[in-house]
Amino acid sequence: MKKIIAILCVALIACIALAASAETVIRPQSDGIVKDLVAGKTFAARVNGYATFGEAPNARYELSLVLCERERFAASDIENLKPGDELICARGSYTVKAVNVDEYGYYIIDTTDYYDESLSCYKNEDGTYTISNQNDYPFWRDAVGFDIRLDSDLVYSDWSDPEADEPTKRTVDELMKEVTDDRLFDANNTKVTFDENGKLTVFECTYSPFN
Repeated sequence: MKKIIAILCVALIACIALAASAETVIRPQSDGIVKDLVAGKTFAARVNGYATFGEAPNARYELSLVLCERERFAASDIENLKPGDELICARGSYTVKAVNVDEYGYYIIDTTDYYDESLSCYKNEDGTYTISNQNDYPFWRDAVGFDIRLDSDLVYSDWSDPEADEPTKRTVDELMKEVTDDRLFDANNTKVTFDENGKLTVFECTYSPFN
């Protein structure tokens, strides 16, 4: 009996040690994560990858989406910037060359290895600042990413033609063709809309000079 107890104790100690040494892996639930986070909302997004299962006309498609949000900076950080300071954001690091203030916000000239870029800082209602580059494209940060299946009734709203009066409604197959052709879909030109059940219903692409 004592021998059995000793063996059980050894086994229990081994299990505890194994549990303590193992990494904890937390994975989002495939059912619920989309609905909980996105139901009834529209987001700026970027396409991070894709998958195709089967062949047309019965192919199934998935997109790896990353929902993005505007980067925000504390007022004290922006308002006290001076030449030589380093501004760090999701895009990278910028060394401040000069700070000029006008009626629209703070304009920062950074020095880089390839050219000087003008960055515009705009104050938000909550007192924070958001930044756009010289092409007026905001700085974004990745908020959350997940894979989502595309249903056949998804509306691909293509407004990439700057002279068009309204977007062209296109199919899922056409969207996937452009994704596989490595067309850039990022937060500056892509919006995704979900219905109340967390289903992706509209994928909208607007004009971007980089596409």
